[in-house]
Amino acid sequence: MIKLQNNVKKIRKEKGITQQELAELCNLSRSRIADIEGTKSKPERISLGTAFMLAEILETDIISLFSTKDSD
Repeated sequence: MIKLQNNVKKIRKEKGITQQELAELCNLSRSRIADIEGTKSKPERISLGTAFMLAEILETDIISLFSTKDSD
């Protein structure tokens, strides 16, 4: 789950989208986006529906959100 958090944040920043803008596009609160991107000891749970929505809005595929492969 930690990779998902890192990937959402990385892709969002690459797209130049703020947490607030992403939240509005997803119809979620900014704090929910922060929770998804957070690095808590217990990662925030995310539904598949939310993951697919994030992938669509971030113009990436669902595999990229969950990928453990570094693209750098």
